[in-house]
Amino acid sequence: MTPQTPKQFSLGAGKSCILIGRQLPDGVGVKVLVLVTNADGTVERSQGEMETSPGRQCVMVTGGVSVGFTPTLKAQ
Repeated sequence: MTPQTPKQFSLGAGKSCILIGRQLPDGVGVKVLVLVTNADGTVERSQGEMETSPGRQCVMVTGGVSVGFTPTLKAQ
């Protein structure tokens, strides 16, 4: 991830995830936004945020969707 630059991933079945990372003094902050498109075309949004160490495998559940990732930040 490039700090403060949203990165979108398809999760299949009308679901997608946007990750936004930022450098913290002692690690990495990650905002997770999950978008779910319902059968009627409406979009449900849910979000969460966490702090972790770079290269550490993480799993977050938001809006009933489990998202796994290993954050690393590129130098700007």
